[in-house]
Amino acid sequence: MENIGKILKEARESKDLTLDDISKETHIMTRYLSAIEEENYSIVPDRIYVIGIIRKYADYLGLDGGEMVKDFLSSVDAQPISTPTENEKKSRHSMNINTKPLITILTVCVLIGIFAIVMYMNPYRDIKQPAAPPSPGTQTSPVSKSPAVHKKNADKKKEQPVKQDELTMVIKFSGDCWIKAVDDEDNVLDEKKYSSGETTTLKAKEINLRLGYPRNAEIEINGKKIPPIGTDNPITKKFTLEDINSQS
Repeated sequence: MENIGKILKEARESKDLTLDDISKETHIMTRYLSAIEEENYSIVPDRIYVIGIIRKYADYLGLDGGEMVKDFLSSVDAQPISTPTENEKKSRHSMNINTKPLITILTVCVLIGIFAIVMYMNPYRDIKQPAAPPSPGTQTSPVSKSPAVHKKNADKKKEQPVKQDELTMVIKFSGDCWIKAVDDEDNVLDEKKYSSGETTTLKAKEINLRLGYPRNAEIEINGKKIPPIGTDNPITKKFTLEDINSQS
């Protein structure tokens, strides 16, 4: 069968429609539609979204979306899987053998260094001498605060909000959802496709979160539930420690 992207593009052009027109009617991002027509599926976050876009796009153009999905799955499953050659296997095996002595030497050096540091440090340097007891003739009386002062200090503590030093994000999934989360230094905290009933926990001072299917994700930050994101389209949101502290 002729490639899927070409069929969709020719059907769209025959109806004198642009990608923007299709995007407005189907609520599929224009760059995803263009990627499907070019068969550049790597742009779309996950295969499940590729299947959904092909079905919805084809049905809108009056084609058989189910058949198009079957053709897509057949073409993907038919692609050969490359296996390492015998030379590559031998090269990897010899590399593992050559690195074993080096790892052993480095481990011994680290252990010797730790032992030297422990022996050099004085374990008694932080022990303070006990204070001399007061003379028999001297008595100290505790300074008591009036109930009014205690109440005032307690009210001040209640008025001051407790500031968090870190974001603790718990995400519960009610269905399939692909996520990618990075912190403020672009370190990847999590990148995975989750299913219904699964949960993940992320910790950082700032979290940039991308959800492939936000409707299936329930977010809780520092024990507080975030209003649900009721959309089927992928979305990226940024959560900062300053925002959470200001809300609390």
